[in-house]
Amino acid sequence: SRGRGARNAEGGTGARDSAYGGAPLPASKRTVVVSGLAGLEVNEAKLRSAFTMVNRGPVECAKAVGADKAMITFHSSSDAQFAIETYDGGMLGEKRIKVRWQESNKNRDLGAGTTAKVGTR
Repeated sequence: SRGRGARNAEGGTGARDSAYGGAPLPASKRTVVVSGLAGLEVNEAKLRSAFTMVNRGPVECAKAVGADKAMITFHSSSDAQFAIETYDGGMLGEKRIKVRWQESNKNRDLGAGTTAKVGTR
């Protein structure tokens, strides 16, 4: 058995989830959309850093989408769910952000209504 984050032959981590019978998870099942970023200077490195600090697993992909949104892909769906529960309604810099499942995965948003303050030391 490979350790967490081990690369497969295709260069991906081959993230797996018991809900899928151990089959590799598609990125859409591990991706969240972050909104409310207007006015913040965000890039891949800043997004990775912010979401890795609180999350349990690695951020596999982070990219800004327009001026207000970003997409973050995690190692597993449980890591993505944890990010939703931790960040939704929290603060990133001076902005209150929303974190939701990627549109194709919105029916799995088990953390709706759960909020936490982030970066408010």
